[in-house]
Amino acid sequence: MSQFSRLLRLVSSTSSTPTTLRPSKINRSVLHTRNQSSKVQTRISAVDNYIIRLLRHKIDHDIRSRNSDAQLAKEFDSFVIEDPRGEQLIRMRKKYRSTEDIKVEATMFDGFVSSSSIAISDDEDAYGKLRISLTVEVSKHSQSDSIGVVQFECSAWPDSLSIRKVFVKPGNDSFVSSPIFNGRDFKDLDSRLQQGLMDYLKERGVDVELSIFLHDYMTNKDRFELLNWMEVIKAYIEVRVTHRSVEN
Repeated sequence: MSQFSRLLRLVSSTSSTPTTLRPSKINRSVLHTRNQSSKVQTRISAVDNYIIRLLRHKIDHDIRSRNSDAQLAKEFDSFVIEDPRGEQLIRMRKKYRSTEDIKVEATMFDGFVSSSSIAISDDEDAYGKLRISLTVEVSKHSQSDSIGVVQFECSAWPDSLSIRKVFVKPGNDSFVSSPIFNGRDFKDLDSRLQQGLMDYLKERGVDVELSIFLHDYMTNKDRFELLNWMEVIKAYIEVRVTHRSVEN
């Protein structure tokens, strides 16, 4: 048999046998990765949608339970209130006798005294008292220059106001080369001096009435800030879900 005939037979026998293509290990790995990614995306979508439903329910509940006319006050007594949204403090300003500027910075609730450490009356919270920290600055100035600043660190309780520390700063401290003596803790001062400083603040509108107002104000501010926070979180997650839907 000629070599040409043998070659024809070999080609014929080879072509009659079907070729089976087997997926490579790389292809199987790619398919597995895609399946896992799809499962992860499904779980993420389910969690996102669940959080959105919870936030919507909570927001709707808070809006319904809150007085529709409830608004945060813009002023108290002769103080003007500055309330930066999203921050945990407010600022209050007023003028006193045309020669003094009074500035108050009040935090949201930042302390707590348990009922075990205080005497609780019938009209007080049986669980204790919340504290608001105040920084009060009284700036004295003449027609041309600042005379100085007296700064008080205070604690505002639901039914009282206490002073923790008193600082005195000169009007122009550019020539001060050493640390300023800031005095003793308020509780260590002479009792008559303590009362005099309390009267000094009271005359300028920093007193028990201000403490009561601040506790009511901060309670409402906490609700407003929480509602705003939930709306921001919900909007962020909704944007994620929308982008994911577009990509798919």
